[in-house]
Amino acid sequence: MKYGIVVSKWYQDLYTKPMLQTALDEFQKHQIKDVSVLWVPGSYEIPYGAQKLCDQGYTKILTLGVIIRGETSHYDHICQACASGVMRVSLDNKTPIIFGVLTCENDQQVKERLKKVSSWVDNLIKIN
Repeated sequence: MKYGIVVSKWYQDLYTKPMLQTALDEFQKHQIKDVSVLWVPGSYEIPYGAQKLCDQGYTKILTLGVIIRGETSHYDHICQACASGVMRVSLDNKTPIIFGVLTCENDQQVKERLKKVSSWVDNLIKIN
């Protein structure tokens, strides 16, 4: 297996760096040491990053990002584009991709969901 993680730089200091560290720690617990990380500017670019990893032969991918609702419809467009894009990449490449992009109303919801990262890694490892 060749594992890759696509991570959004948006909210990196608050959320995505800690999410990435949790994911890498969980891979280590499973004695998986060779995990590549690809940073992208924001969640909108996550599908592109996932496709890039597929093109490079990665067989299992985890995506990490955070989208928090603002005052405009931008949130809805980014959430839809990111989710649809990741699903398309997964199906087109027949590659399991765990959608670890938190789509939340506020910071409190993000903080409550950060603990899910470990289970995403576990699920990715278990997929055949």
